[in-house]
Amino acid sequence: MKKALLIFVMIFLGLSGMGQASDSWKTARAFLSAYKSEVRNSIQLREMGLKIQQLKDTMDRVRVAYLWVTNNIRYDCEGMKAKNSRWALDSVLKNRKAVCAGYVNVFRNLCTAAGVVCEDISGFGRSGYEDLELKLDTVKTNHTWNAYRDQGKWYLVDITWASGFTDDSCREFKANRNDWYFNTDPVKFRWDHYPIEPNWQLTADTLAWTVFKQLPLLNELITETTVEEFYPASIVIRKKIGDTVQFKVRSKEYYPFVKFSSRKNPDLNETVVPFQKDDWYTVTYRIRKEGNYDLQADFVPQRIIPTGAGRTYVTYPDLIYKVEARGE
Repeated sequence: MKKALLIFVMIFLGLSGMGQASDSWKTARAFLSAYKSEVRNSIQLREMGLKIQQLKDTMDRVRVAYLWVTNNIRYDCEGMKAKNSRWALDSVLKNRKAVCAGYVNVFRNLCTAAGVVCEDISGFGRSGYEDLELKLDTVKTNHTWNAYRDQGKWYLVDITWASGFTDDSCREFKANRNDWYFNTDPVKFRWDHYPIEPNWQLTADTLAWTVFKQLPLLNELITETTVEEFYPASIVIRKKIGDTVQFKVRSKEYYPFVKFSSRKNPDLNETVVPFQKDDWYTVTYRIRKEGNYDLQADFVPQRIIPTGAGRTYVTYPDLIYKVEARGE
């Protein structure tokens, strides 16, 4: 489950109308508003899929399936922690709770019933601080998402992360639909998703696992805004006290400030004005604390960025690193 990395600084504003679905979702919303039948088992799901199939446009069919799942299924934190999480189709539909395997199972079955070719993709999803430094030699499976085909082209959907988020310990799930995970740019998608089968990266080149596992931990807004590149590209920063590190992002967004902080060192708190040239924002940070700790660089935008349908949070695009600093 996608975790809110900065949940302690998120302030729920509840601004109605903020981040509302665009007109491209009009047909899907109208269908679901008119569809009154109960969907509590696989037979009823198939019946709804056959109704969805009456829509001529494939993308509209997928949007209906996506909206229904994100609106009706909640992440099963209790089941996940008890290692008794739901994924079987009828169990998920009856209880309306699931982990990622259950989410993708419902979404794929509904798409298939609606006449859409849809596949499950297994791989590694990177989301929380426990993944700060990956020491796995090979990719392992801890997450599942979907790909569907429309007019010969494949599109990526993470129906689980699109439905909302949890805190780091998965004490509770917050429903907050995030349409960035619908038809996501494959290049950005692989910043925090690595499929077991590399062809499902859906990119012209293939990102190696050895490169993926060295990437910094990215919070949602790095991937979900206009950030196109970032540096350093490796998560571990090895320096001496007094050394400097340059942090850079390329983006069309305007970032007047960059905030540095650390969970392990709460007193580490510094705000810097970045140097801007073209679309690049650069800050030079001096290492002042010895030891091993996380270092979070928050690129603070001038505007409030909506992060869901009908809801918004005050949070920032973050790059999170592991600092290994030794004495002078």
